[in-house]
Amino acid sequence: MKKQVAVLANYTPGIQVCKYLLSDPSTEVVAIFTTGEDADYDLQIFNLIAGRDIKFYRGRDIWSSHLIIDALEPLKVDFLISVYWPWLIKSFALSSFKDSINFHPALLPKNRGWYPHVYNIKDETESGVSLHRIAQKADSGEIWASKVVPQKKTDTASDLYYRLQFEIVELFKETWVKIVEGTITPTAQDESIATYNPKSEIAEFDELDLDAIVKVKTLINLLRSRTFEGKGYAFYIENGVKISISISLTEIP
Repeated sequence: MKKQVAVLANYTPGIQVCKYLLSDPSTEVVAIFTTGEDADYDLQIFNLIAGRDIKFYRGRDIWSSHLIIDALEPLKVDFLISVYWPWLIKSFALSSFKDSINFHPALLPKNRGWYPHVYNIKDETESGVSLHRIAQKADSGEIWASKVVPQKKTDTASDLYYRLQFEIVELFKETWVKIVEGTITPTAQDESIATYNPKSEIAEFDELDLDAIVKVKTLINLLRSRTFEGKGYAFYIENGVKISISISLTEIP
């Protein structure tokens, strides 16, 4: 019997997962949700499901009220699959689906929350991806599968960010059938080693102190972690002028 699946789709991985599930004979996609923040993205999703009996919802409002229960319960959703979804699922909605998978681009339980790729580079911590159950507390649900994703010394934030996106989709493709067949048992996270990065914290280390004494390697890692597609988010202020800094690194054979 096919699994009834609802997908919370965001960014490129959201589209890739939708395409994969729509072609999977063991799956029936019954609903797709988008954030509604990108009209072109919504159109791509809409074109994917054109002519299919699939519910399509956009925006945050439905998730902020009990309307989500009215939307999901009649569909008898076996799995809610959350792909880079930016908002927490409200506690009252957790009973509207039987099981769930959330995508998180870090090796849980470390680096829960926002921008794990930034912390991986800045703090030189191991990077990776995890698929886990949705729980009331952010990124705390039982882990279905995880995978180490090696870094390169030349990585900037965008390099690692996109590599993690690719690897987490690949991990999902490798494990989805096993999850459906019940051959994977999710494991509880070790709360004793859990860390969490709030969204606002990242701004605290963007401003550089020109008089600070710092190791060169520490500074390079900070600049790598705050360079995204060539744009520098780290900055300093001198004589009332704000100056941003980006970094580019090349490995020489």
